[in-house]
Amino acid sequence: MTPSGVFRVVSERAASVGLPGLQPHQRRQLIRGWWLAAGGTEGGLLRLAGWKSRSVVDRSAKATAE
Repeated sequence: MTPSGVFRVVSERAASVGLPGLQPHQRRQLIRGWWLAAGGTEGGLLRLAGWKSRSVVDRSAKATAE
């Protein structure tokens, strides 16, 4: 599946549960919150999301806190 295909499928699913217009950045924040609330570790989140730097987790946390 192409990146645009993934975006389309996730957008359609989000709209179907009442989250229309959900942007990729917002999805990353939601996933981060759900992962950590469920007891996941930041290291596990980095591996799962394919992020190379912990600064991505920090930026997401800062954006969520504001």
